[in-house]
Amino acid sequence: MEQPPPSALDAERHILAVCIAQSLPLPDGLIPSDFWEPQHQDLAAAISGLIDEGTAPDELTVTQRLRELGSPVEAFTVSDLSTTGQFIQPNAAWSHAVIKALNLRKLGEQARAVLKVVNEAGADPEAIVLAQEQLAKSLTRRKGHGKETSQAFDFRTMVDADKDLDPSCVLGNRFLCRGGSCLLVSQTGAGKSALVTHAALSLALAPGHDFFGIKSRKGPLTSVIIQSENDEMDVAESIQGTLDGMGIPRGSQLVDQLADRVFYYREAVKTGEAFGLLLRELVTRHKADCVWIDPILGFAGVDLSDQEAASHFLRHIIQPVLQDTGVILFSVHHTTKPAKDKSSTSLGDLAYAGAGSAELANWHRSVMVLTKDPTAEGLDEQPFYTLRIPKRGGRAGLKDDQGNYTSSIPLRHSREQGRIAWERRSQSTVAPQTALPSPSKGSPRRFSA
Repeated sequence: MEQPPPSALDAERHILAVCIAQSLPLPDGLIPSDFWEPQHQDLAAAISGLIDEGTAPDELTVTQRLRELGSPVEAFTVSDLSTTGQFIQPNAAWSHAVIKALNLRKLGEQARAVLKVVNEAGADPEAIVLAQEQLAKSLTRRKGHGKETSQAFDFRTMVDADKDLDPSCVLGNRFLCRGGSCLLVSQTGAGKSALVTHAALSLALAPGHDFFGIKSRKGPLTSVIIQSENDEMDVAESIQGTLDGMGIPRGSQLVDQLADRVFYYREAVKTGEAFGLLLRELVTRHKADCVWIDPILGFAGVDLSDQEAASHFLRHIIQPVLQDTGVILFSVHHTTKPAKDKSSTSLGDLAYAGAGSAELANWHRSVMVLTKDPTAEGLDEQPFYTLRIPKRGGRAGLKDDQGNYTSSIPLRHSREQGRIAWERRSQSTVAPQTALPSPSKGSPRRFSA
């Protein structure tokens, strides 16, 4: 009795179950024809088609698509997979198992073909070896998740290129383009999450608003904010404070526009590969221009001080999502413990202010650092900060009070007591002589959202 070809049916089922139950795309690099079971190929084709159209794959949409395709897969099969997928988490090992079985099938087919050809008259050994070499190259690509990652640049096109007409530019003077990334670094409690809210809301109302001088080149931008530390009321306070600070009434039509362009999620469980799948799904679902992850440490699932681990998370899990979707990533991160002597810290040094491996600053296209201004004599806390852009800051388009280009923005916590919001301040602002009360919890710190 002939042995059946290699397959990974359990892994195929698990992948499809998770995709349907959690409305996720197929894992990066997998395509429907990679699956061995014909019904699994139909299910994978239905999921891929829905994702390409911007529709979330779930029990109902997948069942409907299968009917449209004339597939023999029954509705109860989809229902069983959906139920199973609710109790399991994505696992990269499943994709590896499917691709491994695929490669073994290819090798088996090639071996059978070679055995047949070598016995034929006029068989050419060199042609057979060449075919084997081509197969080996194909298997290497599939092992690496199947996508060609190198991009060739045409020399003549680059000679004639006009940077002012670059269609990929999204923010500033090619400060951040499609598929770019920015690391936002500050100390704990400074108000990074509130700054993210201000940025997302401002860019969603472009060109009428901008992020403290950083302007959108594409009109209103859609943002997805994935954070792990704040509950719904924390986020609500930040949104309300920012709206008040921007002078936008709660019942304004602008609020309706923001609701269609800014999407918040709290994710406190998924890390690593599972987070990469979630990132791709949410960016695709909302057709996001920008995605904010707050904090990056909460989603990496590895020690970001380890350069190899940091590189894997950034370059193998996050980078493919940026390349495939064109979304701009903003990663929120915290600083190391502050140095006792800051007098010798240069703007370039600030790019590496974030805790962990230098890979974080090296990989991200830009770096922003929010630093607390020196405390006035006799004042324990004050609400004055400066947002500096040590990496690519010259392209951000920032201007100081005199209209000169700069790479730093003077900011402060809101003057209104109880309001969680950021404001731009004059560079000549003098620190108050008495500490201002906190809007919450009675702490002298202004806010920590």
